[in-house]
Amino acid sequence: MKRRDFVGGLMLATAMRPAVAQQTAKAKRLAYVSQAFNVADQRADADRYHRAFYEELNRRGYFEGQNLVTEHYFEARPERLAELARDVVGTRPDVIFAEGSLPTLVLKTPATEIPVVTLAADPIAQGLTQSLAHPDANITGTSADAGIELYGKLIELLKELEPKLSNVFCLASERLWKSQYGVAAQEAAKRAGISLIPVLLTTFDEAAYERAFKSMDQDRADALLVSFDGLHLVHRTALVRLVAERRLPAIFPFPIIVDIGGLMFYGADYVDIYRRLAGQIADILKGAKPADIPFQQPTKFELVINLKTAKAQGIDVPATMLLRADEVIE
Repeated sequence: MKRRDFVGGLMLATAMRPAVAQQTAKAKRLAYVSQAFNVADQRADADRYHRAFYEELNRRGYFEGQNLVTEHYFEARPERLAELARDVVGTRPDVIFAEGSLPTLVLKTPATEIPVVTLAADPIAQGLTQSLAHPDANITGTSADAGIELYGKLIELLKELEPKLSNVFCLASERLWKSQYGVAAQEAAKRAGISLIPVLLTTFDEAAYERAFKSMDQDRADALLVSFDGLHLVHRTALVRLVAERRLPAIFPFPIIVDIGGLMFYGADYVDIYRRLAGQIADILKGAKPADIPFQQPTKFELVINLKTAKAQGIDVPATMLLRADEVIE
């Protein structure tokens, strides 16, 4: 079991801002497009996931400022993504790394001649490809989708943490709640004899989170399940604060939220995922075609518990859970 010191919150950006490194004559150009991580958070020193990403690029022979130039783009507003996609494609990079399903979908039409590597949930269900083994045209990548069965595991973990659990809030977008993932979460809760109470977001901004948590104050629940909506990452610091103020036992969809103070995460190993993404990008930079690079699916999973947060919120984490955890943040 690995144990790490607690890491503080990360800086957030408020608007799209491309940051273009100085280019050398023979350098390959990588466009990094994200709806979840701002320009500063895309850097190698931002967190362990991006550090693994750039380390793998280095291992594969690509070094920033030498033979690689990374151009960073961030836009959290869905209505602005089409404009961003046109801007990115207009710069004619050698490959685009699109973080998230929606940015990838928006890039799919204008970037038909530019290879795209994506981090997405379910590439087939989200219309990115018709085959994982033989990707369509210019898009490949790595999925972070652990399957709808994951929700059963998340409910089990919450019930192990709180044995008398009977009511759980589910913070999610309306889109996800109505999707196969939302249905799976509701069915898993029903099997466990738990009432799953939806708290739905129509927009992702701090005001929407404040309203959502105020609505939770009017009801009573024993714990919180946060959905796998990627836009939670944009406001992760506010999300952690609002949960901590209510001392709610919560399980989060991304380990980086636990790194900055969330209580618990279970799911795909994102360090492994970011390494895989970098490997796929390196293959394309060396001449491989996306259609010849199968979509990869997660094979490593981890349970991360922030014990410092548990102590601060007065939550008693069972010793059996701590022993099973892959990482405990103290």
